[in-house]
Amino acid sequence: MPCWAPPARPCRAGQTGEAQEALEQAETRALDRSVPQNACNNMIMDPLVTDISQARQAFGMKDIPGTLRAIGAAQALAGNI
Repeated sequence: MPCWAPPARPCRAGQTGEAQEALEQAETRALDRSVPQNACNNMIMDPLVTDISQARQAFGMKDIPGTLRAIGAAQALAGNI
């Protein structure tokens, strides 16, 4: 199951706590990576991470349509990871 499919369900249902938690989990999974020790502080420049971040920002502004668009964009990038 893609890690960003769950945020859409509670978001549509108005379950804000569950939606926020699901978005945070999706972002954590997208950020989980293995890097050389000297690159640990480098920012991740990944469209998937950007889309999830945009979903979290839109959700924080109570922009549910924007949140769902960003979740959809992240899901399209991720496939079935």
